[in-house]
Order: sequence, then structure tokens, then C-alpha cells
Amino acid sequence: SQGQPYFCSGKPLQDCALHLHGSSSWDLYAPFYSSENCVGIIMGTGNVGASLRFEPEETSTFFSRDGGLTWVEAHKGAFIYEFGDHGGLIVMADDLKKTGEVIFTWNEGESWYD
Repeated sequence: SQGQPYFCSGKPLQDCALHLHGSSSWDLYAPFYSSENCVGIIMGTGNVGASLRFEPEETSTFFSRDGGLTWVEAHKGAFIYEFGDHGGLIVMADDLKKTGEVIFTWNEGESWYD
């Protein structure tokens, strides 16, 4: 999906809900995260579907800029993330394997660059 909407029209909510990994999944995936200096911005790793999935190919990184009311898929796959400049700068890197690449946004998630 990567920034595109999930097509849930006509599907029951339980089949098209966002499920995020929390602190009980910390050894596999980064938990959802926010900072008091970045009002409304939340990131999390999980999936859209009927239940929380643990397979890497079913996992994506999601982003909200309105305190969790709405979410977009920031990137396919599991990423670890950090905020700077009150959320104006967000940096993320692959959470499952070593990498020399970072993905970032300097406009609160409107555009992502690698």
C-alpha cells in the first residue's frame, strides 16, 4: 500500500482493522511510539487484517499525524524509527536486518525519501 489507502469498503471491521505490535512484541518488532515533543505523531509496526500477524512479509510500518485517528502505511516491512525537530524530521531503518540505508521525511510524513 505504502501511502495508498487499504480498500476496506464493504468488509467487516474485524477483517480490515489495523493491528500494531506493542511492548510484548519488542523482541521481534519495534512497538508503537510517540513523543511528547511531537504532538499527534505516532508510528507503529503491524498489519491490516483480522488479527495481528508476526510474519515479516505481512508486516508494515504505519504512521499517524493526528494522534491515531487516521493511519497511513509509511513503508512495507518492519522498521525502527526516531523523531527529531518536533516530528518535522522522522528517520527509520530496517528493523530485521543490517542495513546502510535510512528512510526519512522532513515534512511530517507527507513524503518519504531513501
